[in-house]
Amino acid sequence: MIATAEQLGCFSGSTELQYAAAEGSTRRQAPPLNLRTEDHVLKTSARKRLISNSRDLRRNFALAGWVIRKHLDYVASFEFQMQTPNKKFNAAVEKLMKRWSKPNCDVSGRFTLRKMLRLLESKAVLDGDAGFMKVAQFRNGKRFPKLQGIEGDRLMNPDKPKDPDRWEKGIKVDSAYRHQAYGIGRRTRNGRLELERVVTASRMVWHNGYVENFDQIRGISPLAPGLNTMRDTYEGFDYALARMKIAQLFAFKITRKMEQLEEEAGGYGLKTATDEDEETGESKKYEVDFGRGPAFLDLDPGDDAAFLESAQPSDQFQSFTMHAIQMSLKALDIPFSFYSEDFTNFFGSRGALMHYERSCSDRRETLQEILRQITIWLLQIWIIDGDLELPKGWTIGDLEFYWNSVGIPWWDPAKEIKGDLMAIKAGLDTPQRICKERGRGDFYENLEELKKAKDAAEDLGLELSFDAPGEAKPKPAKEGEDDADDDEE
Repeated sequence: MIATAEQLGCFSGSTELQYAAAEGSTRRQAPPLNLRTEDHVLKTSARKRLISNSRDLRRNFALAGWVIRKHLDYVASFEFQMQTPNKKFNAAVEKLMKRWSKPNCDVSGRFTLRKMLRLLESKAVLDGDAGFMKVAQFRNGKRFPKLQGIEGDRLMNPDKPKDPDRWEKGIKVDSAYRHQAYGIGRRTRNGRLELERVVTASRMVWHNGYVENFDQIRGISPLAPGLNTMRDTYEGFDYALARMKIAQLFAFKITRKMEQLEEEAGGYGLKTATDEDEETGESKKYEVDFGRGPAFLDLDPGDDAAFLESAQPSDQFQSFTMHAIQMSLKALDIPFSFYSEDFTNFFGSRGALMHYERSCSDRRETLQEILRQITIWLLQIWIIDGDLELPKGWTIGDLEFYWNSVGIPWWDPAKEIKGDLMAIKAGLDTPQRICKERGRGDFYENLEELKKAKDAAEDLGLELSFDAPGEAKPKPAKEGEDDADDDEE
């Protein structure tokens, strides 16, 4: 006989179909009922506290700073490559981009493009969003394109805008939530912000940070769910260290059997052999000063000396701290094996890396789109100012380029290179894609460099081989060898 749902106790009194998660229960805390947008949930004052919390942890907690740096290593490193059929034109554009990517790209003249991109992503992780403002400086009738970094907390609404309903924490949007303008503030000497200018969206390249809803305007730090855990871990380290230091203040104890004490003292409350004799002024029986170096204790029979030890920090605290760190790393999808290299074996680390690479693809696409907008802006200026000449019949729309994410080298070259060669031979992969994924540069440029190396070796009378190890080509048979073998058979 099959038991019914009522007999199994699946329903408490009512058999009405429902979502259990939508109903209240005395067994757990009721979830908050809040369906407002994230911009309304995180109000201006709360947003400031959240940003301040994340920045403070980065300053003072090594783990928080390491998490952000490791995230940037995998997300914010790119290489520029033109992909048009005209190699001469490609080389000209790449040369201009290489020269501009130096501190020439920064309006302050301090940071390279790579460093500015890392700062942009770092501010998006800490503050929720950040952006670049495009600045064209004029000298001698010529424009020099620059970028100015704008932190997310510098955005603010104008005092009395004409359409206040369109402004949300420093960004003006239309009915479709498209950005139209930005209110940018400047920091005063007392640390406050005052509105400096309102710029149109065409002048900004805004990294809209981390947005999880269609109707969300301002980004929110992905570290927000893990900030409290990080701070608890940070404070827990301090408390555990304090207890460990206090435990070191205890010296050692000397224990004696009760029968021996009674015999020497003649009863409780009387003078013992270890008390100072008021009549003779003799000192206590055992005096030890470890500050003078190693000490020798001449104990009486039955006496015992031992250090007072306190197992701090405890094993339970250390185990729980590791779990807290694991939860903190999940805020940015960073595997725990990155933090603790001995946590797993080679294959476990490799698998974690592959999963993490997949999680980085979305964030890389955001930065690649920012770089694409910047590149089009640069190409327009270079062409108009005469620094770059398009091939005949071409337009900017014909220009193909790509910002390739810097790949990861082989972990086990002997095995992985062999696997890549087998994949190419089987038609499952291409040399071009493998060069991109491994960060080995452009495949066609590699071929040209190899040709130069081979020609230089031949000029010097040297033999340069590019055959894979263990796959030496068989020597050609000499004339008559095959016939001789046939005769012997």
